[in-house]
Amino acid sequence: HQSKTLPPFFIFVTLCTTMRLCLSILLRFFLSSSDNNNIIGGRNRIITGPRQRALQRATRLRARNTRIANHLNAQRIANGERPISLESLELVLSARDFTGEDYDELLQYNEENGPAVG
Repeated sequence: HQSKTLPPFFIFVTLCTTMRLCLSILLRFFLSSSDNNNIIGGRNRIITGPRQRALQRATRLRARNTRIANHLNAQRIANGERPISLESLELVLSARDFTGEDYDELLQYNEENGPAVG
């Protein structure tokens, strides 16, 4: 009566697969619990690839514009002028061409900022 043992390769593949599965579960758990900005529509789905980079780029741009607006508004208040809203400032700082759809926002910027000095 011979006892059958598993081939070493089968044991190795099973061990690697189990470790990979455990590591994947742990990474998903820690990444999704530490960064709630990556949860889409209430589902615990981690954003990766181009969408992750676009989200990070938009977050950095928003933070930069907020810093600029805070600094600019501090100077405006110190000079007795009204502060400018972040939305108006972002419109003017954007690198895109303006269209007819931007008229109301540009008018709001002009009202907040006052006439341009010529």
